[in-house]
Amino acid sequence: TAITDDPSLNSHNIGSRQPRRIVMGKREIPASYKLNDKSAATYFVKSHDASELLELLKNLEVNQVLVESGPVLATALMKHGLIDEIVAYIAPSILGSGSSFIGDLNISTLSDRLDYQIHSVAQIGNDLRVTLIGRR
Repeated sequence: TAITDDPSLNSHNIGSRQPRRIVMGKREIPASYKLNDKSAATYFVKSHDASELLELLKNLEVNQVLVESGPVLATALMKHGLIDEIVAYIAPSILGSGSSFIGDLNISTLSDRLDYQIHSVAQIGNDLRVTLIGRR
């Protein structure tokens, strides 16, 4: 995702404190990409192992994380029960088949499903933003 999208992962609010950026993956991010600029502290986890990410977060004393990821990391975090909230943007476009946002969670029965409550729905331009909160 970081290589495909070249995101800045910064706050766009002028004068606001910038978040610490954490990039996870085995591929090098090109030097010219926004994630290599000096606009915010950036940490690179050269792995796909969620436990390495959790160790970094522990060492940084971080307990709340906004994750923008592809399906591999999202699936790993879901399997570890680490996703409390999902914010999904839905565009009124049909793309056909392709990558899903989450992979196989090994859920085979309704009793194993992961349930969320709808917290909010808002229209942002032509898109919908749906916020789901995990049930405890």
